[in-house]
Amino acid sequence: MFKKLKAGIALLIVGSMLFSSSCMINFSYFYDHDQKLANSLVDALKQKDKNSVRKLFSQNAISDAKDFEGQLDDLFEYVSGEINSVTEPHSSESASAHYGHVVRKLYGTFRISINNTTYTVDYCKCIKDTDDRKNVGVVSLRVYPSKDADFYDPENDSEYKPNGFPIVHPDTILDVPGIFTPQAPEVILENEEDSLVKRVIDALGIWNKCGIRNAFAYSVMKSDGYEEQLSSLFDYFEGTYQSLVRREYSEEETILHGNVVILETRAVYEVKTDKEDYLFILYSTPKYNADPKMRGIQSLRVIRAADEALYFPDWSVVEENPGIFVPQE
Repeated sequence: MFKKLKAGIALLIVGSMLFSSSCMINFSYFYDHDQKLANSLVDALKQKDKNSVRKLFSQNAISDAKDFEGQLDDLFEYVSGEINSVTEPHSSESASAHYGHVVRKLYGTFRISINNTTYTVDYCKCIKDTDDRKNVGVVSLRVYPSKDADFYDPENDSEYKPNGFPIVHPDTILDVPGIFTPQAPEVILENEEDSLVKRVIDALGIWNKCGIRNAFAYSVMKSDGYEEQLSSLFDYFEGTYQSLVRREYSEEETILHGNVVILETRAVYEVKTDKEDYLFILYSTPKYNADPKMRGIQSLRVIRAADEALYFPDWSVVEENPGIFVPQE
């Protein structure tokens, strides 16, 4: 009996060691993927080596992305400077198996500090595809200021529903192939309205509804019909962003009884894509100290520049219609 007990304990110990070893190997396997990606990217950025970044991506991601080479140029322009520090990456795995077709992806993130500004790097990397080796490699890479996570972090868009994506709809924003960086506009961001419209355009470019929601006043964003208006905006806006020019801007501060301060801004921007010229017309209240839910865009009107006389006769049509307006076609 005692011999049997000792044998059972020995088997239990060996089994536990094997289980622990398996877990460590599995953890190390993912850690190696993440750490290698982070190190390779940082080294390439330091050396200004575009080809090394290109080699990190899968062949299919490069061919399926919207202008991958242009995105690559934007990345190096955006993060130029001295890299001060890099945090340890971490990721989660997504695995699927269907009739013997196995796909495994890692979704991860880390941060880099460049010229003492912290940037978040989100990525999706396919580590196995039994049917197509051309899918193995980085699928997408997103770099944005960590302070703007509310606008760019994919985790903030729980209701991600892309519109107009060719071929098939990706499962998440990180499954959209290519490289995303906030695009530098031609206009200098001098005020709150400039920053808001820029984030809206960025969000449209990557089918990120949350980025637009976060630009609006909470009271407007939670109003009836807002989500339908938001979907209409994504359906209406076409093309890849090319330029942004501020045509008009004004602001008016009002002080009411009880030290209530309201700052109202009105702005018109000319936005050009590779398919169309648009006007973005915004009425916003970036300051409203009596009610935080009122801060943000109150009304956004997006129209084709050629239709200005029809849909923008004067400011009253904007101010009196909160929410999002696009022509119904």
